[in-house]
Amino acid sequence: MIEISVVIPAFNRAHLIGEAIESVLSQETDSSFEIVVSDDGSTDGTADVARSYGDRVRVLPSRENHGGAAARNIGIRAAHGELIALLDSDDTMLPGRLRVQADYLRRHPAVGLVSSAVVHERGEPPEHYFRLRGLEIPRGEWRRLERPLPHVIRGFIANSSATTARRSILIQAGLYDETLFNPDLELLVRMARLTQFACCNLPLGWIRAPRDGEPVPPSERGLARARQAWCKILRDTPELEPEDRLAIQAKISGSYLNYFAYLYFRREGRALREAISDCEGERGLDPTILRKWRLISRIPLGLGQALLAWKPTASGAATT
Repeated sequence: MIEISVVIPAFNRAHLIGEAIESVLSQETDSSFEIVVSDDGSTDGTADVARSYGDRVRVLPSRENHGGAAARNIGIRAAHGELIALLDSDDTMLPGRLRVQADYLRRHPAVGLVSSAVVHERGEPPEHYFRLRGLEIPRGEWRRLERPLPHVIRGFIANSSATTARRSILIQAGLYDETLFNPDLELLVRMARLTQFACCNLPLGWIRAPRDGEPVPPSERGLARARQAWCKILRDTPELEPEDRLAIQAKISGSYLNYFAYLYFRREGRALREAISDCEGERGLDPTILRKWRLISRIPLGLGQALLAWKPTASGAATT
């Protein structure tokens, strides 16, 4: 009986997927495991590379590209293992991942998802991984989250390439919502309502930096899709505490303000004013902030920077 299914969604990663597969095959573990590659309509021979490993890899081909969420769902549904170890096709497992995570889940049946720290190619120190996400965990130790929902809302995001979950919990939660911009976050929220999480501050995944140049700039379409995920969470999670609802509204507001700043510093005043007008009445956005940005959009860059830095003190005097 297979205990672990390693699910690798892939699209046009023929030059990288071999490294991902090799990192799984080199794992030392007493658990039986399979590798499932969910090929999402690749046109570069990704599926052929995966098939070259013979019966050690099961390939699920798709004629069309449906996106990463759909590819993961196909792999999870077809998996034979009780545990699903996720791995992106451009990342790799570090030694010990399957053994460490499966062993913890075996010993803690109430825990449905475990996640570990990762090593980023871009240089983020692995020992800071959970600290940057609001959790203090000594290096090499575990922390169990009996109520994971507030942690997910306030910034804890389990990196998919270092996460293993019980297949039964993933199925019960409904798998990834293929319509959302950020399906990972929204699925974590649904899982957090069903089970406990646990985190290990030990780097067990290696994450490759993007190769397509600069980060994708914010856009109105991206904001709308991100807002869609947060609004779904607000609508479908009635047990959220008031402070968690405020935190979500702050995230929605913050994403819009980042977009305003992006347009302003690119000197796209007209686009900025149109974006501000589109946000009138938006839930979670302070009207005072919109008025401030409307003013900033009409003044030169240097003066706008000064206004953004200005804060009133209790005495009424201005500070910067």
